[in-house]
Amino acid sequence: TYASYPVVPWLGVTLLGMGFGFSFLENREQTQIKLGKIAIMFLILFFIIRTFGGSVGNLRGYPRHDGRGDDQFHVEWIIEYFYMSKYPPSISYALFWLSMNFGLIRLFSTKMFDMPDHVGDVRILSFMPHKISKILLIYGRVPLFFYTLHFWIICTCFGIPLVLVNGVDYRVPLPLAIPFWIVLIIVLYPICLRYGKFKQSKPADSWWHLI
Repeated sequence: TYASYPVVPWLGVTLLGMGFGFSFLENREQTQIKLGKIAIMFLILFFIIRTFGGSVGNLRGYPRHDGRGDDQFHVEWIIEYFYMSKYPPSISYALFWLSMNFGLIRLFSTKMFDMPDHVGDVRILSFMPHKISKILLIYGRVPLFFYTLHFWIICTCFGIPLVLVNGVDYRVPLPLAIPFWIVLIIVLYPICLRYGKFKQSKPADSWWHLI
């Protein structure tokens, strides 16, 4: 039976993130350094498994040479190499994106970032305008809320109508998808801002902080 969201791999990724969350509470600086080292290790493992792992660690693309699954969409080798399976997640996919996420967390802890303690003056990058950093933080404080909301809006506006019209072929042309995505981000800004204020008004141990 095919399952896009198998419990075992996604649960492992979730527990890994929770574990590092507790580690952050104990020693923030040491955890950031460890994440940088793990990011490099995961990236090396990704290239090893992607290149030599065969079909076991790679459910799509290289080395199966299946591209996008049909002859209409021919992809070059470099695109095929990074064309990985997210649903369900392959080992190569998990290693690559965990390394990217851990690497960014390590990068955010370097001196090029300016993160004062008082929230009103928080800036993500020292060279980034203050207004832009505040806008990005609105989405960053409610990531799961934003993801879930935008996912269902896209499914409702595009996915369901396209499936009804075209059957299983529900792909959207990129020139149409990008403008809709930009408009959606703008529309969701005040909603995320309002929910972020609501979440901050709750106690630190509230379940609302998980969304």
